[in-house]
Amino acid sequence: MNKIQDFDAILVSIRRDLPILKHAINALRTNAPGLQSVYVVTAKTNHVLFSETLPKNVVILDEDLLIPSMTLEDLRGYKLPFFPGGAGWYYQQFLKYQVAATVSKCENCLVWDADTILLQPLEFFDQDGRTIFTKAQEFHHPYFTTFERLFGFSAVREFSFISQHIMLNKRVLIEMIDAIHHFQPGNINWAWKIMKACGKTGRNLFSEYETYGHYMKRFHPESMIFRDLRWIRKGISTRNTTREIQRFEKLGDEYAFAALEYNLSLTRYVLRNIRLRLLQPFYDLSS
Repeated sequence: MNKIQDFDAILVSIRRDLPILKHAINALRTNAPGLQSVYVVTAKTNHVLFSETLPKNVVILDEDLLIPSMTLEDLRGYKLPFFPGGAGWYYQQFLKYQVAATVSKCENCLVWDADTILLQPLEFFDQDGRTIFTKAQEFHHPYFTTFERLFGFSAVREFSFISQHIMLNKRVLIEMIDAIHHFQPGNINWAWKIMKACGKTGRNLFSEYETYGHYMKRFHPESMIFRDLRWIRKGISTRNTTREIQRFEKLGDEYAFAALEYNLSLTRYVLRNIRLRLLQPFYDLSS
């Protein structure tokens, strides 16, 4: 029997994800032993609807009141391909760190993707109190380029930490943020320092999962163990969301959790990549 420790959960969500989010939170309450507070971070304009739809014991936070000297609108003004539209992808990662470091009262915080449903009971600590990390296979080289720029050393990659969830330890997270401050010059906050470390070219240049996981593996390997789980990532239709969620919830005997991502149309995918190619010459390729 693994040692059950208390932890909070953090989910960052947009309005479109609300139908999945409701199921995701209910599944966590049912299948994640030790779960205490659930924090949902979203735009202020979503708060009334989220409050009416989500369980009453969920704490809803305003995304623009959490990170000092950075709001989503501020970040949209940053010069990167896919900005201003792509700014939210970076911002939601910083929000997870900020809530775990400054808002949560627990020593540990489970970051859980808002489009992911836990299908069976899952423990996050072993009998010795070590954090259990789920291994994944994703590899995106720019994540590791940014990691090296942030800390001055390379990550030793054996597997990926991008598995739809990660348990953050507050002490280790604050230590990591302090390390970013120490290695990166200037008086700006840590989130802006991460953006500067990303450089000025390309897309998807930072991963909160890979950054924290590989930092912890470098400095606190004694506090970690790793596991392989079967999980599934599938696209679903916005027109049949409820029915498709119910279909995937029946897969608990086969999969530990399911990530249900709204399908990106082919037209939107092509236009997004054309935009990247057109904008690329305007960015500093030497960064």
